[in-house]
Amino acid sequence: MKNLLLILFVATGVLFTSCDKTENVIYDPNSGETLAFFEDNSASLEVLLGGESTIDVEVGVTTLSDQDRTVTVVVNEEESTIDSENYSLSTNDVVIPAGEYYGSLTITGIDVSLSTDPVLLVLDLVSINGGVVSDNSITVSVLVVCPIPNGWFTGAYTMEQISSQQDPFFPTYGEAFESQTVNVNQVTSTVREFNFSFFPTGFDVASTMTFTFDCGTIRARGLPQGGGLSCDGGATDPISQATSPNATYAEADLENDDVVIVEILNFEPDGGCGTGSYPVTLQFTKQ
Repeated sequence: MKNLLLILFVATGVLFTSCDKTENVIYDPNSGETLAFFEDNSASLEVLLGGESTIDVEVGVTTLSDQDRTVTVVVNEEESTIDSENYSLSTNDVVIPAGEYYGSLTITGIDVSLSTDPVLLVLDLVSINGGVVSDNSITVSVLVVCPIPNGWFTGAYTMEQISSQQDPFFPTYGEAFESQTVNVNQVTSTVREFNFSFFPTGFDVASTMTFTFDCGTIRARGLPQGGGLSCDGGATDPISQATSPNATYAEADLENDDVVIVEILNFEPDGGCGTGSYPVTLQFTKQ
């Protein structure tokens, strides 16, 4: 039988410097050229099933002016994957008021034909009167979500495995999911995340689990935080956790969060061990 190895991944930083001697344009608020830019490069727009939701996108400039300035924004049709029926923009001409550095536009997501699989809306800057625009874009991920009560399944829980099947190496390294306390955090309205110890007795691998409650299904992803377990010396991705096809929930389950039960797949992928995955049912009991 293959042995599990704890592989530590060490990130090294490499600094690249340019030998280009061309003079850079200086953008400063007093005497530099005006540059228009998106404040963020990415965003997420969660649209309630059958409804609408909005987000504001900020456009900034590097200088002040005593006059209003207009920044033109367009949809990058080639890079966008969203259908036009599923969104609208409040304007394509974002006004930066006199004496201000920022203006904004509103994106409305509309569930006509959206799904829980994200689609992309990519916006580009085209022009600004009296200046230049940055070549950066903003990519907005748009998807349907079903309402999850705010604060549901958050806080301290006891996590324990209640299914009988153990990992392929049991009992050599102890249980993969020994009973332990986890602190579940609300990342978004539908996403919950917590840190846990994988194989606490044998390896104590610091890991993070993310659950996405996806309109009746539960998507799971568990990953090591910095090092992982492998049978092939790290040649492939380390042992992780993924979504089980049997992981579902009903609307009635959202009425109480004293006990939450989720099925996941462990050893998905299996870190080159050749074992394949197997289902694990985890029970979370509120403390």
